[in-house]
Formats: sequence, C-alpha cells, structure tokens
Amino acid sequence: MDQQLKGTLVSRRDTMITALSRAEAFIADFNIERDQIQVALRLQYLDKMWATLEAVQGQLEDIETTNEGKRLLADVRANFEPRLFKTKASLIAKLPSQNGNVSVPPVAHSSTSLTGIKLPTITLPEFDGDYNQWLAFHDTFLALIHSNPEVPDVQKFHYLRAAVKGEAAQSIESIAISSANYKLAWEALVSRYDNEYLLKKRHLQALFSIPCMQVENPAELHRLVDEFERHVKILHQLGEPTDQWSTILEHLLCIRLHDDCIKVWEDHASTLTDPNYRCLVEFLHRRVRVLESICANHHGSSSGSCMQGQPEQIPCQFNSSSYATTSNFHDSCLACNQPHPLIRCEVFHRLSLPERQQFVYSKRLCHNCLRADHIVRNCSSSYNCRKCNRRHHTLLHPNSSDGLASTDSSVHLTIQPTTSPSPSAETTVGTNKQATMLQSGNLPHVEVSASMRGQAENVFLMTAVVTIIDSHGQHHSARALLDSASQPNLISARLASVLQLKRNSTYVTIHGAGNLAKPVRQSVTTEIRSRRGHFSCVADFLVMDVVTSSLPKQNVSTAGWKIPSDVVLADPSFNQSQPIDLILGAKHFCSFFPSAARMQLNENLPNLVDSVFGWVVSGAVNSTHADGNSLSQPAHQISERASPELNSFQNN
Repeated sequence: MDQQLKGTLVSRRDTMITALSRAEAFIADFNIERDQIQVALRLQYLDKMWATLEAVQGQLEDIETTNEGKRLLADVRANFEPRLFKTKASLIAKLPSQNGNVSVPPVAHSSTSLTGIKLPTITLPEFDGDYNQWLAFHDTFLALIHSNPEVPDVQKFHYLRAAVKGEAAQSIESIAISSANYKLAWEALVSRYDNEYLLKKRHLQALFSIPCMQVENPAELHRLVDEFERHVKILHQLGEPTDQWSTILEHLLCIRLHDDCIKVWEDHASTLTDPNYRCLVEFLHRRVRVLESICANHHGSSSGSCMQGQPEQIPCQFNSSSYATTSNFHDSCLACNQPHPLIRCEVFHRLSLPERQQFVYSKRLCHNCLRADHIVRNCSSSYNCRKCNRRHHTLLHPNSSDGLASTDSSVHLTIQPTTSPSPSAETTVGTNKQATMLQSGNLPHVEVSASMRGQAENVFLMTAVVTIIDSHGQHHSARALLDSASQPNLISARLASVLQLKRNSTYVTIHGAGNLAKPVRQSVTTEIRSRRGHFSCVADFLVMDVVTSSLPKQNVSTAGWKIPSDVVLADPSFNQSQPIDLILGAKHFCSFFPSAARMQLNENLPNLVDSVFGWVVSGAVNSTHADGNSLSQPAHQISERASPELNSFQNN
C-alpha cells in the first residue's frame, strides 16, 4: 500500500469533514433574515463536497487490505453519512418557499395561504429484517424516496443503506453503491421480504402470540387492542377475508383480556342481538376511556396505581402534607394482594434471592424501587442499594445469606489468597470474608468456569440476534452467545463504541485456555430487548476487544434440515460463521427460556429450544454437514481477578 497516497487521501477527507462541521455550525446559528440568502449556495457546495468526500472515502476503502483498517473506515463512514443527510435536509428546509426544490402539495383548495408555515420533517423508518415491520417500511420508503423523481438513484441508495439495519442490511451490503446498483439492491430487499404467503403466516403467528393481560389498566388495554387490530388490518390488507372471521377474532381477543374486563364484556354482550368482533373492539375503546377517567378523577396527574392496574382506596379525609408518603400504601401488593407496598411484604421478604429476582422480572418491575411502568434507567427515586450504593433495591442485593454461589454446577466462585499456597485457604466467596481479605492486602482470585465445547462433534452453541439500546435510546441489532456457564456478561469494544455507552472503570482479568490472561479495565450498562416479543432486561457488561471467536468456526450446510417455515429463529444465520459481539451469562440465562419448549429435528441434528428471542439452535450435528473439514471445537475458561472496584459490579 502506498502510505503517502493514503496519507494524502486521509488529509483530504479530514478537510471535507471539517467543511461539514462548518455547515452544521451554520445551521445551528441560522438567522432567517441574515442567512437565508446563503442557503442555495451552501447546498450547491454541500453537494460538491459530498461527491468529493464519497470519492476519497471510496479510494481509501479500495486500497485498505487489513480487517482492522476496514472496520475503522466503516466507522468513519457511519459517522459522516448521517450527518450529511441531516445537514442537507436542514438546508433544504431553510430554502425560500418560492425557490425550494421540495414542495408539499396542498391537501385541499383553500383561500388560506400556507406560506411561512414549516411542516415537520418526516423521519424515515428503520427496518432490521422483522417481517412484522416490512409493510410499514416498504410503503413509507416507496412514497418518500423510491418514487421521488427528484432524488438521484445514488442518493436513494444512500438513504436505503441508512434505513436498513441488522439482517436486512446484510442482504445488500455486498452491493456496491452506484446509480445502476440501486434498483438491484431495492429488488433484492423486495424479493426477500415482500413474500405475501410468509407475511400472512408471520402476522397470524404474532396474532396468536400476543400475551394475555396480567392487570387491567388503560395503558395495557390500549396496547393490547392496538396490537391486535394492527395485525388484523395487515392480514386484511394482504387479502385475507378477516371480515368473515368475526367469531374467531372475538374469541382470540376475549381470552387475552383481564378477568374483570371479560365479566363486564359478557354482561354487555348479553344485551346485544349479535355480539361480534367489531362490537368487542368498540366496547374496549369505551372501556379504556372509562378507566382513564377513573384514574384522572382519583389521582389527578398521578398515574401510579392506575399503571399497576390496582384500584386505590381513597380516604375521605387526609392530611395533604403526608399524602405523598401514604397514598401508595393503599396499593394492593403484587405478591400477596394486601394493602401495602411490595417492599413491606413479608411474603416477598421470605422468598430467596433468586425467587425475588425472578418475581421482579416476571412482573416487569423497576429493580430499584420495585414499582411498575418504568425500568431502572428511568427511575426517579433518589435511593440506591444500602449495601453497594448501585441502582438496585437492597432486597435484590446478593449477600452471604442468599449466596453468591450459582445453582448451576458448572459455575463456581472461589477465593485464593495470593500470599498463601495452601489448598485449605480456598474459601467460598462471601461478602464478609471478601472484605477481610481486601483489608489484609491480599488480592483474591475469582475463578468462573465457562462452558466446555465438544471436541469430537460439531456442536452449535446457543446464539441469538438481540436488540441492544445505545446511549441515545436508539435500537441496534447484535449477535449474542447465550452461555449459562459464564458468570460475567461480555461485550466487544467495537459494539460498545458504536453504542456510545458510558464506560466505568473496573479491574478484571479474563483467563482463557492455557491460563492465558487478558486484563479488562472497563464495563458498561445497557438494556437488552427481544426482537420477537416484549422481553427486556438491563445488564452489566465487561468490555473486551474480542469476546470470543466467530461461531460456528465455519459455515455449516442446513440442506435437508426441514426446519418448519413458521419457526422464528433467534439467529436466522446460526449456521454461518459470524462474529459474536455479546456473551449473555448465567445471571439472566434462566429468564431467556420461560417455556423451555424443545423441538427435535431428527437424531443426527441439533435441537430447537424456544426462548424469548425466538428458537435457538443447540446441540451436535454430524460433521458431514460442515462446508469443508470438521469444525475445530475450542475449550476455554473465563476467570476474573476481583478487586475492590469490581465488588459492586459482581454484586449488581
């Protein structure tokens, strides 16, 4: 590679990006009377700069040969492309109305002039390969971009690249950006996802998979009706005679309602000549309004107990100065249904730590205040854990009585004082013993055994494509390994950088095969969500350059596997060797498999296991299915060196 040429190109690219920053500063400090006359000229300059930047970046990508260099170039492109789109859109919006290239046609003939009214910007939707979101993405992109004659094809391609994520992005990432290739890329997406038969099956499956209401409140009821109606309308749009399914739809929706709501509906239905699906939907809309009115009358702007679905007993007289501290005591406890908050419930206190954690997960409560309707990241409570001062409730803090030792026999924690070689010094991890050793100056060694991969067979480990939330609340897709034998959760440094997560200092050493040590000095906290349903959890991750090797070690043919067409795989590309960005360890592992349903394809193939992310593939497969030589199966071990800074991370 010509280093001098590369340096020249990088310098030119930096100059263009600096010019982009000046354009952003112009928009931020825009004054319509002073600056509007410059907008058209700046747009022309931006277009020339865009073309130059694209050419320079393309040359750099062509001459780069290393994987690390290509990854850095991809990160640079991911940084400046959205800024270019946003800057150009902002400049177009600031054009004088008589000279603007983008106009909004009037919706009706009216003598009232719309001159000077700035309509809100329409944001392009993102599509990550979820068939349930395809029609909305297809119709919006078709109307705003694809059918717009004023947008050049190469620019349409850039918009398309920016709008598709995850699995959908992979289907067009090998197509080079050019005007001629745009139609090819669009047709590739349409041919893959615009499958009417499969869309019908996916939306019908989603209709049957909508969870039942656990509590009756206006938000939950509104969500249930809206989601049910959305799938019914899409099925009708796809040509299904849903207007003839009234009895079936009425039954499917009815069995998902709360018992109290069903009783009121059945009483109302007895007064109707023909109680059908449309009658039920209209009844539920009225029911939502009634519940919202009750909440407004009882609580004013407060929605605490309404969001939990439990009626609050309003005293006839109360002291306004103490109302804020006593009103919540009238909520019915979720554990015993008595009039006290969960944190004062003796039944909840008597549960073991794992049982309390599982109860909080199943009820979707905040881990910090143990209340519903929000997650710990959005919790407004000023209180933290009294033992470690982290954002979880003290009742959820692991301690010596609840035990840090895992119930999984493949995971164990031991402390070995570095100053004594005696085997008798090995002790089970406990909060008090740990503190004693730290005070004495002995740095403990915490060892966590990880899953052992089979050495004689080709074994699929549990992988899933999950949704992970960045620092701005945006959704990203990431490939995760579900590992019940790993205590810590791990995240790659690349993904942590893309998510722009706040990094915390820590002191951990990961030991691999042959006792090779890898120090880790940073950790992050973020939220993991399922692409399939409503599952989510907040987890801590240790940041590593590479969390593990690509899985599987090489591509494996699935010809003849006959996976049912209605099975939603957690990792649609499970058989293709691809990088792993996350390892989700034992702390959350059990919550991923609420049903534990399994499906055996045949005796020579792995199992399918139902999870909150979809069906995961796990187990051995005959080596003849591998594309090439038999897969090499590494065995490795993860261990950590604990320091005072790490204690709070382990106990979270």
